Amino acid sequence: MPSNKNQSLLPQAEADSQSGLAKQLLGLSFTIFTVMGLLVWFAPTTSANPVFAKRFKVSCSFCHVAFPKLNSFGNMFAGNGYKFPGMEVKTLFEDLGDANLFLENPLGLGIRVDSFLRFRNDTNVKFDVEIPTAAKLFFQGYLTQDTVFYGYFLFNEGGEVVGMEDAFLYFNNLIDNENLDIQVGQFQVMDPVRAREQRLTFQDLRLYTTRFSRDNFDLTYQRGIQISYGKGPIQLFGGVVNGNGIGTKDTDGNFDFDTFKDPFGRITLSPVSWGSLGGFLYYGDHRPRTFSSGPANTGKIHNYFYRVGPDFQIQPSPQWALSGQLLFGRDSNPNFSTTSPQAVHHYGSWVEVDYHYSPTVTMVLLHNLLRSKDDPMKDVHTMTGNFTYYWRTNFKSIVEATYDIQQTSATHREKTHGGVIGLVFGF
Repeated sequence: MPSNKNQSLLPQAEADSQSGLAKQLLGLSFTIFTVMGLLVWFAPTTSANPVFAKRFKVSCSFCHVAFPKLNSFGNMFAGNGYKFPGMEVKTLFEDLGDANLFLENPLGLGIRVDSFLRFRNDTNVKFDVEIPTAAKLFFQGYLTQDTVFYGYFLFNEGGEVVGMEDAFLYFNNLIDNENLDIQVGQFQVMDPVRAREQRLTFQDLRLYTTRFSRDNFDLTYQRGIQISYGKGPIQLFGGVVNGNGIGTKDTDGNFDFDTFKDPFGRITLSPVSWGSLGGFLYYGDHRPRTFSSGPANTGKIHNYFYRVGPDFQIQPSPQWALSGQLLFGRDSNPNFSTTSPQAVHHYGSWVEVDYHYSPTVTMVLLHNLLRSKDDPMKDVHTMTGNFTYYWRTNFKSIVEATYDIQQTSATHREKTHGGVIGLVFGF
């Protein structure tokens, strides 16, 4: 009898514990936002863009609808080699008595810091203080009128030095053709569709970051070359990349694991000013000698794969924006099996709605979906809601929650909801 009585008290005790934790988190959140409000209230107003706003003496709202998301002028500015139309970059160079030496003064530098209080139920740690979770040092410089280098160094994320991510030379108006540009270096292959660095949510685009093969290929950072050409309502992108990310060199001193270079491309049609349709294709042929886990690929087994699908962007007004993408994929031998190769078919999508209520308030809904009948452990189905308040143009706080829509099953035993309270600033 005493045993049964104690068991009957367990659910109530657990409920009381959860209620107490919720009250503590609510109180902590209120305190943090109150302190941030007082700090920002008495802080001087500054520009948000850590490099270009300081250099050109403009507010970052000149190029951002809500940082880090670019507006139409910001996209044009980046596509024009990070300069204004008609601008002569030689005015930024210091005269050192050598007509063939171009050095800027001062050099374009900036810093962005992301900090979060994170709530999650997919690990044993339910509440985590991640302050800071990431810090980035941005740098950019002009080499000639139409040649620019842009990059940043991610020097703190999860307590480790990550290194260079974006780092590329951008050749604008190639061969005196204002519509032809080339990008060489490290970049994200999906930037022509949607730049992950410009997303407003803490939650990522799972369609790009999920890996289906043992060589850990994903649709994020790669080393390679990209060419873009635009004429009228049509924009074309094409390029080749190593395909194995931006990790360190192997024991032979090579960045790539094999000789084949993965081609990719995108075509965009913008028949109206408020919308566009696009199509993306990526093809890969990988036969790495080593993997992140398991034995070496001594038999030089291949995995042939593709990612293909449409995307769209609609912006009926400056306040509203709707965008999304659907990709289908197939990996012929993602486990690099020598005896019984098993192909994996999959598809996924993301759809996002942005509402910029005012210069200080932005709201976002993001839907992530991944499905694979051959690898159901990778399935994802979530909805994320984000509320962002801009205390200053370069200083924002976010409240975000992600709800796991996917049904529980043998491969998805429990819901993995999560949320963050965050503070992001740049200077």
